[in-house]
Amino acid sequence: MILARLVLGLLNLAPMTGYDLKKVFDSSISHFWAADKAQIYRTLNALVADGYATVEVVAQSNYPDRQEHHITTAGHEVLVSWLSSDLVPHAAREPFLARIFFAGNLPREAVLELLRERRTEAEATLAKFMTKRESLRPAEHDRALQTWVVAEALRSLSSNHRDVLVQCYYRGCSVAEASAVLGVPPGTVKSRTHYALLRLRLALQEMGVEQ
Repeated sequence: MILARLVLGLLNLAPMTGYDLKKVFDSSISHFWAADKAQIYRTLNALVADGYATVEVVAQSNYPDRQEHHITTAGHEVLVSWLSSDLVPHAAREPFLARIFFAGNLPREAVLELLRERRTEAEATLAKFMTKRESLRPAEHDRALQTWVVAEALRSLSSNHRDVLVQCYYRGCSVAEASAVLGVPPGTVKSRTHYALLRLRLALQEMGVEQ
């Protein structure tokens, strides 16, 4: 169930294909929750079957059609319900401690070697996290916060306005490319983009973002 909620959380940021989800998962959520490609695709299929997500086929001229997954209203309600639910104690599973529990069956030197290996592993993990922390400059924290704020503001827009901004700004499509994907004339793309940006600016101002 947790993986399904994590996938809903990502779809709540923006529509994604299974490939998109795996890339985002590997660069973020994988730090605290592991899932392989097969698990993510099975979870997507289950979410669609349960009515928590829908699939939209987006035609592309030079590439295979995109199978984009969109979170539904029911999916968003499930996500919010999970986020606000009571915390459930997590049953820890620690293979190393299980081995230590029965380590009396090993010679003393073998036990010490096991402990040394564990310490080396822990020190390597700590060093990795310390290096990561040093690489996270304040500007990167600000960008992460801005990404979340903009995603929330986008959710307040109509689907037409949100879709045109996703195509033209997030995917870098030209007006002609966005026109082909959205199935509307180029002039409509320009008009929707203009008004979508105005509404997005207003939404951000309502959230306390001045610039």
